[in-house]
Amino acid sequence: MKKTPKIFAHGSYIGTTGYANHTRFFYRELSKLYSLKVRNYTVGKTWVGQSEEPHNDEKDFDSLDKQLLCEQSLWDSERNLNHYPVYLSHGESFDHNLNIVLNETDHFFYYEEYDGPKIAYNVWESTRQPDRFFNKLKEYDQIWVASNWQRDCTIEQGMNPDKVKVIPEAVDGNIFQPNSSVTLPEYKDERFKFVLFGRWDYRKSTKEIIECFLQEFSKDEPVDLVLSIDNLFAKDGFDNTEDRLKHYNLEDPRLKIKHFPTREEYIKYLQKGHVFLSCARAEGWNLPLIEAMACGTPSIYSNCSAQLEFAEGLGIPVDIKSMSEAKRGEYSSFSQSLLVGEFYEPDFDHLKTQMRDAYVNYKKHKKQALLESKIIREKFTWENAAKIASNEIDNFLDNLPKNKIEISFNLGPKVEVKGHNKEEYFVEFIDSSTNKVIHSSTIKNNMWTKCNKSYHIPWVIKVNGVIIHTFDLKDKTVKINFESKALGDTLAWTPQVLEFYKKHKCKVIVSTFHNEWFETLPAYKNIKFIKPGKSSSSYVTYQIGWFKSNKGDWKNFDHHPNQVNTIPLIQAATDILGLPYKEVHYGINFIPKKRPIKGKYVCIAPRATSGLKEWPHENFRSLAKKLQSKGYKVVNISKEGFKGTNIIDKKNLKWEDTLNHLYHADLFIGLGSGLSWLNWALDKHTVMINNFIPHGFEFTHNLTKIENHSVCNNCWVSPSYVFDPGNWDWCPENEGTKNQHICQKSITTDVVYNKVLEVLEPKKKLNFTWITGGNEAYLPMIEVLAKSLLKYSKHKLIVYSFNCNSTIDLPNVINKRIDYRPKSTHANTHEPDLFSKDYSIYFAKYLASLDSLNEDYDSFAWIDGDAFATENIDTSLQYLPGLKDYPLFMKYFHDDINQWRHHKGIKLEGSYGNELATIKNIKRNPNNKLIATGFYFYDKKSKPFFEKCLEWNKELNQYSIKIYTDDNAFSEERVANNILWEENKILDLPITWNNYYSSKDETLVSPYFLKKGFDIMYDKLTLQPYFIHGPDPSVKPKNAETLNQAFNDYQLKKLMIVAHPDDELIFGGAELIKYGSEYKVICLTNKSNEIRSKEFKMVMEKLNVGSWEMFDYEDTLYPTQQFNLEDILMSRQWEKIVTHNPIGEYGHPQHKLVFDVVKEYIEKVICNKDIFYVFGKSQQKLDQDILDTKNSLLTLYTSEAPIINQLLTNNGDWFKSNDPFTNYIEHECIEKYDVNRSKDNYIKCYEK
Repeated sequence: MKKTPKIFAHGSYIGTTGYANHTRFFYRELSKLYSLKVRNYTVGKTWVGQSEEPHNDEKDFDSLDKQLLCEQSLWDSERNLNHYPVYLSHGESFDHNLNIVLNETDHFFYYEEYDGPKIAYNVWESTRQPDRFFNKLKEYDQIWVASNWQRDCTIEQGMNPDKVKVIPEAVDGNIFQPNSSVTLPEYKDERFKFVLFGRWDYRKSTKEIIECFLQEFSKDEPVDLVLSIDNLFAKDGFDNTEDRLKHYNLEDPRLKIKHFPTREEYIKYLQKGHVFLSCARAEGWNLPLIEAMACGTPSIYSNCSAQLEFAEGLGIPVDIKSMSEAKRGEYSSFSQSLLVGEFYEPDFDHLKTQMRDAYVNYKKHKKQALLESKIIREKFTWENAAKIASNEIDNFLDNLPKNKIEISFNLGPKVEVKGHNKEEYFVEFIDSSTNKVIHSSTIKNNMWTKCNKSYHIPWVIKVNGVIIHTFDLKDKTVKINFESKALGDTLAWTPQVLEFYKKHKCKVIVSTFHNEWFETLPAYKNIKFIKPGKSSSSYVTYQIGWFKSNKGDWKNFDHHPNQVNTIPLIQAATDILGLPYKEVHYGINFIPKKRPIKGKYVCIAPRATSGLKEWPHENFRSLAKKLQSKGYKVVNISKEGFKGTNIIDKKNLKWEDTLNHLYHADLFIGLGSGLSWLNWALDKHTVMINNFIPHGFEFTHNLTKIENHSVCNNCWVSPSYVFDPGNWDWCPENEGTKNQHICQKSITTDVVYNKVLEVLEPKKKLNFTWITGGNEAYLPMIEVLAKSLLKYSKHKLIVYSFNCNSTIDLPNVINKRIDYRPKSTHANTHEPDLFSKDYSIYFAKYLASLDSLNEDYDSFAWIDGDAFATENIDTSLQYLPGLKDYPLFMKYFHDDINQWRHHKGIKLEGSYGNELATIKNIKRNPNNKLIATGFYFYDKKSKPFFEKCLEWNKELNQYSIKIYTDDNAFSEERVANNILWEENKILDLPITWNNYYSSKDETLVSPYFLKKGFDIMYDKLTLQPYFIHGPDPSVKPKNAETLNQAFNDYQLKKLMIVAHPDDELIFGGAELIKYGSEYKVICLTNKSNEIRSKEFKMVMEKLNVGSWEMFDYEDTLYPTQQFNLEDILMSRQWEKIVTHNPIGEYGHPQHKLVFDVVKEYIEKVICNKDIFYVFGKSQQKLDQDILDTKNSLLTLYTSEAPIINQLLTNNGDWFKSNDPFTNYIEHECIEKYDVNRSKDNYIKCYEK
């Protein structure tokens, strides 16, 4: 059997207004068909306070009303609406399954949340509803209106026709019926009585009806007009009818005024009156008219709107001559904000005609009215209205969708549950990038919940533990609204809309206040621009702007993930749109015109919107004077104008003229303002005088920013300060003092002038090149060096090939040749004479250095060819200013070398590394205090030095000096270092190196490469490597292949560390499938396990991983051996490090140990938590093509097939799933590690 509906009805139940009567009569009748309870808003005339029986003394309030009323809604002193139980003794708890809201338009009852399905019963007068209210009506499951006219209007405005039903109002025919026995004192004079009952209101044409009566009937005729038209809420300022009639010159003894008649009196006037008058411009039903017609009284009415539902073809209609805008009029009771759509304009001349006809032919009209009374009273009863409503209710509930969940993402994700069955729904809003639950709540049917985070988050939405929606923007429509009209905001943010489109491949609609600057540009051809305020449907809506919290500060973390005043302007958009920060622009819609100013000129904009931003005007005038002395004209383009000697004032320019002046100018000098951003959009250079926002918080491209950090500055970005745009003097630290705005005032004219000159007349830039050289065997290694410099340096490389031709074909390489005469070979000894074969390596570079001085460069640096540069290499150029007459890092010992050279005829024999016996028992320099071979700076002034080096070389060639190859080098620099060390001439040079032979205490930089045989040249202050040299032949072959492998390894900036072979594929396979060539993968165990190491190698090669290594730590469930990962973690500046998560995925102790080691090192040594990622599990399954590739690769791990199968099936000896829906293999993700996140919050895929 179908369950009987239980209805919770809401409305203004108590009182005598049309809405109260409609509500009370309708709900009373409906309660005869259904179980129904009422929540009332009005208190009537006999309200007795917040008691359990507050309405007992209300007239016409009976026992049925007590049974129906269960709640009373009241406003408290703080304007909060509270609901109080009343008349509860008549029943138990009421578990309803339908809500009906019947009240006046825009009543707050319509805006409340309701438990269960909801129907809005709405009566309205004009052709359109207010948009705010109409949009709220759309959220209801069904809309009831009183007439077919209102149904048509509602559908025309945009409502789904299937939702709109006609439930007519009615009349109580037992009360409102003909009664010829009624007597009233006013009728004893036997004068003809027109009756006008309603209120003083423009919509009801009250004044016009009275005017027509007075104009149509002379005072000699026995005709009166009985009026009851008081209106306490009219907007004309009068308290009573008499004052109004006097004000409008309508006083007349024939107007019989009745103030607030009782209901009994009202009925009698309708029954006794000769003719009822109504001629409204619009009616939502017209209850007095239907009641007069039910009484058998001839009735005049305007032939329009909802009243035709019952009156059409009956009574005495007045023609309509036109439509007009719905408006309040001078004597309306309406709020103008509610009046939209149109009213009808009655033909008031025709009204007078109808009034005359009704008076002259009264008997005919009375006879007809009595016949029509029967029609009205039989058809339009409250019982019939309730039956019509009952049919709609039954049909509605029978067809109500069950468990329908609707999701939207407009200014935050929203979930609404609609359904017939009463159930609870636990809703979770999850950030899929972190697996964090951002918000959760429990709701019931026909309720909604929302997460207030309105910025971009890749949402996953769960209901009762099941994923029902995964946020996906591809091919969806996205609307982006700019909430700021500011020029700079628009220019900074609009390019990010295009970046958003490129990233997500979605359909983007954007609303800005300056669409004309972008919409016709080719770059924005796929972006649709609309005017602000224009509605448009979309999958998601984002608002970009400056949003304060309810407290008035900038800590609004629902609109912004970061405090908006503490981040760069562009980041305000990238944060909200979920984009990486990137300064970019795509131009502006501007076609240059003729040059507006002849000769050289600069533009200035001294005016600002706040005193905080302005630079003293006198300083601008002084600056202009200085620039004029340099031949530059100075043009003001601030729209407010700016006067000064010889300043060309171009105030109030049109935008296209402003752009044209900026485009042709040699420079723009401005403040932190929109005009600076406009210049940026034109790709022109700006000198910005701005000391209240840090560098980088506005744009950085083509910018010279002038600041003074010796005074208070950057107050704009302080988390505790809130800029007040309405206070010109706003200065949070010094307002009202002599130091007010000292940040800008402290910047002197000379400082600005000098910066401006640097831009207008720049000095010659550094003209520098790298130099290297080598014989034919060295050239392949030199090519690796050239590749590294191409990647990391902006300077050219001259390659000198010794006695051969270089074929290195790279855009940064200039190939040259040096020819030399090799040294004759010495007599055979027990070891080769180093000089006999290494002339080119150790001395030919001086020939090359000397030759390079003929090139068109100012300064040079020699770098040995068997090395590769790092990203820090150009930083070493900071030491170039130290050059004087000798090459830097040689000049300190030049004199000592010359002294040593005069020890002619001395034979140097033996092991260089241990002793040079003939020279003061020199020992090896153990701490590398000075630089050794491979790197030095020089310039044109160094020519005499290189010439002397060559002379010394010739001298050495004449003597039988033997240095054997048991040491790795013999050169001028190495010998000099030893001399200076022995004599304690320790010079604190900024660049030094570590080599393969360095002790543990000396291993300061990149021990990872050192232990592989390489030497590291580095900066002693920052410990950043400049280049990596080698390797030592005793460790690895010294050839191009070895060097190239090391360089390729070094370029990898992403690192994945796993405990075992297969962990990298199970937990990070999708990442490696997509980005494997960018990764170095370290596996800590099983290097000596022939099977597993072979499997690992095959997988690495299939994944095209950039580099990989295996170690031989013990593979065990009970690890006691600590992993030493310091060398690899310190080998370079990693951008991303991925490893196991805190719970070891499924609890493997060795996985957890790896995590602990990596975490500790990142936190304590690297100190950059932003690069730390761990293996995670997403609620979203991997794309099928990725998953297919991953599963195919997993088959290569044949030795681990049983374990992998258990992971896939979520069960087995090792794994017992507590999540039947997901597993690590199919739902893999890489997530940034959150130090504030409890280990318990990581998704535990397995209990075992």
